[in-house]
Amino acid sequence: MALLDEVGTYVSANVSGLTLGTNLFLSMMPDEPAICAAIYSLTSDVPYFTMNGSTSEPVLENPRVQLYVRHSSYATGEALMYTTWKQMTEVSDDTLSGVEYLRLQALGSPEFLERDQNFNVLWVANFQAMKALS
Repeated sequence: MALLDEVGTYVSANVSGLTLGTNLFLSMMPDEPAICAAIYSLTSDVPYFTMNGSTSEPVLENPRVQLYVRHSSYATGEALMYTTWKQMTEVSDDTLSGVEYLRLQALGSPEFLERDQNFNVLWVANFQAMKALS
């Protein structure tokens, strides 16, 4: 599995009301439904290496993900974003889809981004993962 699959499966299983493929999407946010979330991958940080005999090999990677929440209500969208954000920050020394995650670190608090062309609100938050190679 890849990063987005691992995180998306975790969010879908742990955040009430978000279902992967129904209103939780990976690397895209379709026009419908109006109330949904999406997870995107971002540029990663440098991996951690260890010596293996005479060579060095990566053992941990540090990818980043971005979470978007879209909602027709400002307050309800904010609540869904914070619920999802808090759940994602609870990943600490966990296994997601068989892959060891040492941490899923929030890189700040959720932010209101904008209203879309249909006046839905869009929230965004960024995370840095520290995980085993998958």
